[in-house]
Amino acid sequence: MGRPFSEDEVKKWCFQVFQGLRFMHDKGYFHHDLKLENLLVSGDLIKIGGMGSTKKIDSDPPHAFIIMSLWYRPPEVMLFSPNYSYHVHVWAMGAIMAELLMLRPLFPGRNVSDQMSMICSVLGSPTTETWLEGLALAKG
Repeated sequence: MGRPFSEDEVKKWCFQVFQGLRFMHDKGYFHHDLKLENLLVSGDLIKIGGMGSTKKIDSDPPHAFIIMSLWYRPPEVMLFSPNYSYHVHVWAMGAIMAELLMLRPLFPGRNVSDQMSMICSVLGSPTTETWLEGLALAKG
């Protein structure tokens, strides 16, 4: 790229993606591989691609552990939480927004352990006050 994306460009694209995700959620589906490579941009318009990895929200877990790209995978999915659904998109969109603004991935882990370490180095390790469920999941 010759220049970084402006905040206005990122806001506009992310707003469109969130609108698309809301439509999907309202229809009872969520995307299992939301990542930058599955967002298709043409001028001011952005569309969500990779729709082959969508599933019904009420399908049996685990929903997305293998499909969801590691760099955009939320910690609860990496820890095999049975309690997740379309809210995984919020985590993925945060990682996508950061990548669009920084022009590099926020958490470019090589494996699950490395990914969790990167997340904890940026956000801090979970505590009983911040994420009790996460601590219980980590203990297995």
